[in-house]
Amino acid sequence: MKHHNTRVALLVLFVIVTLSSCSVVFRASIGGVLKDQASEEGIEGMEVFIYTDASSRDADYQLWSADTSKVGQSSKYRGKTQSDAEGNFTIDRIIWESNQPAYGKTADYIEVFFIFFHEDYGVHKNSNTKHYMIASDSANNGLVSENFTKVNKTAGLTVSVVNQRTRAIMTETVQAIVAGPLKTVEILVNGGTLNTQVSYPLSSSTSEASITLTRAGWLHVDSAGTEIQEITVDLADSPIQVQTYMQEAEPDFPTLSGRLAEDATPANNTGKTILLGYDDNGSLQRFPQASARITTQAVEVGDTTQEGVIGGLGQGLTYEEVHTKIVNASTGEWSEVYLILDVNNNGTIDSGTDKKCQVTVQMGADTYNVGLLTASQWTAIP
Repeated sequence: MKHHNTRVALLVLFVIVTLSSCSVVFRASIGGVLKDQASEEGIEGMEVFIYTDASSRDADYQLWSADTSKVGQSSKYRGKTQSDAEGNFTIDRIIWESNQPAYGKTADYIEVFFIFFHEDYGVHKNSNTKHYMIASDSANNGLVSENFTKVNKTAGLTVSVVNQRTRAIMTETVQAIVAGPLKTVEILVNGGTLNTQVSYPLSSSTSEASITLTRAGWLHVDSAGTEIQEITVDLADSPIQVQTYMQEAEPDFPTLSGRLAEDATPANNTGKTILLGYDDNGSLQRFPQASARITTQAVEVGDTTQEGVIGGLGQGLTYEEVHTKIVNASTGEWSEVYLILDVNNNGTIDSGTDKKCQVTVQMGADTYNVGLLTASQWTAIP
C-alpha cells in the first residue's frame, strides 16, 4: 500500500510539473498614431517595427541608427507596417508564448517595444516614459501615441536620360548612382526616366546630390558629348527635373537607306548597284562585307512606285570595321563615307565609269537616311 501511494504521489507531481511547463501561444493586435511634433499633423509613410523584448529592439536600433540603409534588415521584430496619410497604423497578429500566463491558458498580457523610421524623421525607439502593454485576443487600437521632430527634408528628383547623338530618350537600361547627403543608392533606370526621392539634413549647410550614370560600352557625357563623371543638383530646388546624356562609346555603323535619283528617268535608277566605300589615303576602296553592296529597288508606296530605293546598305557593320578605315571621323559622325554607283555592276571600283557620292553619317542610331541623291551629288571617279 505504501508503494502504491508513492507511485500515485509521483504521478501527480509529474502531471503538475508537465502542466506548469507547457507554454501557451497568444495573439493580439495593436494600433496608434504618429504625429509631427511641430504641426501635430499625422506622419505618412513612417515604418513601424514591433518587438516583444527590449534587448532585440535595442540591438536593431543601434544597427539601424548607425546606418539607415540597413533599416528592416533583421529577423528580430515580430511585425511591421507603415502609417497612413493621417499617421495611423495597425499591426495585426502579434504572436507570443508564455509558460506562466497572467490568466492561465485563457489570457495574457505583455509589454511591446517599437522602432520607428522615416527619411524625414530618422530612426527612433518608443519613448522611455511610455510602456505599451497589450492584452491577448484584443485589438489594442489607439494605444500607441508618439510625436517626432523632423530632422531631414525629402526632395523629389526626376532625371531624363537622353542619347546624346540622337537626342532621343534612352531605351537601354542604365545604372544610376544617386549620392545624397545621407546615403548613396543604386537604381536601374528603364525607359530613360528616373524618379526617386533624396533626403538631406535640415541642419546641413549643403543640400547637394550627385547622379552618375553607367552602362557597359557607354559614356556619361554633357550635351556637347564631352565625357563627365557626374551631374550635381541642389535638393533645395525640389521638385527637381534635370536632363543628362549618355553616348555609345563605339556605336555600330547604322544601316543606310535613301533613294537614287542620278538618272532623270526614275525607272532607270532601279536595279543599280551601290557600293559602300571609304577613302584610303586618296584611293577609294569598298568595304568587303556583303552588306556593303546592294541593288536599288522599286517599292510600292500606296498608289505610287518609288524607284531607286536604297535599303540595307552597311547593315551589320561594326564600329571597329568602319572606324579603323574612316580615319577622319569626328566624335559624333563619320564624315568620309562614300556611296559608289557601280555602273558596270561588277562589284569593283572602276575609274572613269563609276561615280561616287560623299555623305556624312551620324553615329549612334540604328538607321540613317542619306536622302534623295540627285545627279549633282555624284561625281566621276578619276
